[in-house]
Amino acid sequence: MTWHRVVCTPSVPERSDVVVAAMFAAGAEGVHEDGATLVTHLPATAYVAGFIAALRAADAAVAVTTAPLEDVDWSLAWRSRIGAHRLGALTVAPPWLADGLPVATTVIIEPAMASAPVNIRPRVASSGCSRRRSVPATPSPTSGPAAPCWRSPR
Repeated sequence: MTWHRVVCTPSVPERSDVVVAAMFAAGAEGVHEDGATLVTHLPATAYVAGFIAALRAADAAVAVTTAPLEDVDWSLAWRSRIGAHRLGALTVAPPWLADGLPVATTVIIEPAMASAPVNIRPRVASSGCSRRRSVPATPSPTSGPAAPCWRSPR
């Protein structure tokens, strides 16, 4: 489905709230404020001329432009915004960009699996253990018991 992009600039900044209210009243489901410019998107079935008339009723001197937006398959298009990142000698990359990168220095992370935050803290045993290990701050049923602490050889 083609969408309509509607960009408007109120005649004076003080009229912005009135124009935003008119946009919502005329059927906008969201409004993006970009400085003095207001932007919304309307579905192809929207009556754009009526929408513009409602804006002009709120502010007779409002500047309005419209442009059609073609459909985008966002299930694939989002990948164009994801890139590989160098972290010292390591490269962190999604699977579709990992081909051709050195296997020994590439960490492949599926973006859908990287969204869960992990709360970790260093843990040092009080028994004089010299080994540090990161463990979850709040143990979960799936994390299992903490690994044993070994003393370093002397």
